[in-house]
Parts: sequence; C-alpha cells; structure tokens
Amino acid sequence: MGHSAGASVNNTDEDVQVPDPSCAAGGGHDGALAGIAWPASALDAAERAFQALVNRRPHPVAFDARDLGHGWPARFFPLDELRELLVRDPRVSREARDAAWHQIIGHARTWRQPWIAAATGLALPALVALAGKLRPGRERVMPDVESELVAGFIHSLLNHDLSGPAPQLRMCWAGWRAALLVRDPDTYEEIPDLFDPSSRFPTRPYGHPDLLLGRAARLGIITVDEAELISCTRFGRVMVEQLAAQHGEDPAALRMRRRRAEKKVVRALTEGLLSGMASSATSLKPRRRSPGRSAR
Repeated sequence: MGHSAGASVNNTDEDVQVPDPSCAAGGGHDGALAGIAWPASALDAAERAFQALVNRRPHPVAFDARDLGHGWPARFFPLDELRELLVRDPRVSREARDAAWHQIIGHARTWRQPWIAAATGLALPALVALAGKLRPGRERVMPDVESELVAGFIHSLLNHDLSGPAPQLRMCWAGWRAALLVRDPDTYEEIPDLFDPSSRFPTRPYGHPDLLLGRAARLGIITVDEAELISCTRFGRVMVEQLAAQHGEDPAALRMRRRRAEKKVVRALTEGLLSGMASSATSLKPRRRSPGRSAR
C-alpha cells in the first residue's frame, strides 16, 4: 500500500473508542438509523444513513483494521476517514482495498445493520457516478433507477460470490445492471451476473449457464471463444480488465464483443432455439488456442 493505508493519519485509536461489537465488528445494532427522516432519493438516503453512523454518539461506528494486514495501520478507522482512504488515497493498494472490502462484506453478512448501511455509504462515490451516467434523458424515472441501483448493490453485497479481486466494483456493477433494467427495459440485453435461465424462462430446462453457453456454441449461435468469454467473466471470477490486460486488448472492445455475443444468446433464448435439456456433451471444455489468437 505504498507507505501505508493510513500514512496520512496517526496510528492510534484514541479518537475512536469501540467498547462493544456493535460499533466495530458488527453486533447487529442499528439504533443510529432509527428516527431518521428519509429523503426521497435512495442515494441521498444512503448518505444520510452513512452520516448517522459516522456521527453516532457516544461511539461512532468504526472499522477495525487491527488484524487486517496489507499495510493497514493496526487501529480503528472512522467510516468517513475509511471512505476517503478507499476512494481517494493513491497510497492504498488494490490488495489493501480488496482486503478491507472483504472484511466489510463479512460484517454485513454476519451482522446486517449497521454494516449494510456502512458498506453502501462507503461505495456511494462510485454509485453516484454510475447514477450520473444513467441520468441523461431519464429524469422522470431516476427515483426508480436510483432505488434499483442501491438495491442491486445490496443484493450483491449479501448474496453474490464476491471472493477474489475487486468485490466493490462487482457490487457496483450489479447495481448498474439492476438500474439499467428500469432505465431501459426494452433495450437491456446483457446477461447479468449469475444469470439463472430457469428463473427467467421457468418452463424451459436450460440447465446450468455453462451448459446453455456450450449449447449455443455447438449450434453456431456464438463461437466457443465467445462462450468462454461470457462464462469466465460473468460466472467465474475473472474481470474483463484482467482478461484484457493478459491478452493486450482494450477492455472496452472486449466488453463490446461480450455484449454482442450475449445479445445473440438472449435472442436465441427468446426464439426458443435453446429449448430442451442441454446435455453434458455441450458443456464448455478447455481447448488450446492457436498461436497468436486472442482470447474472446
């Protein structure tokens, strides 16, 4: 983490006393959120909840980094200070950010509140930026878009497999995909993370997503390379940016290829071309790529 995650702050916890688990490791208390007058905007409400945790008296909610490692000073961090470090401090390494987020995710899943509100508040700078990208031409539906953005983030926080790199980024993009369904319900054609065909088309036994993708590749709807790209970045733990860096490609171009392939799969699903039980023979299998062929 460069120098250390807290190089700009002292390494004591005298300013943040944490006498019980509800302030640090969780505890499940959310008294700080009681009696709040909530604004209509979901993002504004998330920020108000976050500030209530920061300003809780006599003991604000704090993040316990004493055993975290990865360059984090062994002390408690107030949530507002933690957000500044996670979002804006270039000395905080990617590994240190991931370690902090994995601990925050664990707190939210173990203790629920106040850590669901804390996690959402810590991610607000990214969520607000995403909302800004969704806003042009959609002012009328923005309250619903913001609500789905936050709800999608929280659903991922509590339910998705977030092990591996960049968990915060994956939660934010889960929120983006949920919000996009409200913003552009007729044009949304990407397959979301952890896509479950049976939940979307309950009468057709498509099977596991990898089997569905393998069947689409076997029928020539998409190529095997495209199926592998969708599989490893949607259902595996590989980030598009990571895959692009490994193969010297532009992440935007790789993401566009994935989107085009996903549209083909969605269209085939809609037209019933992938109906019927996908056999194990259609499941994706590793294969050698010819020299110089880039990953798809």
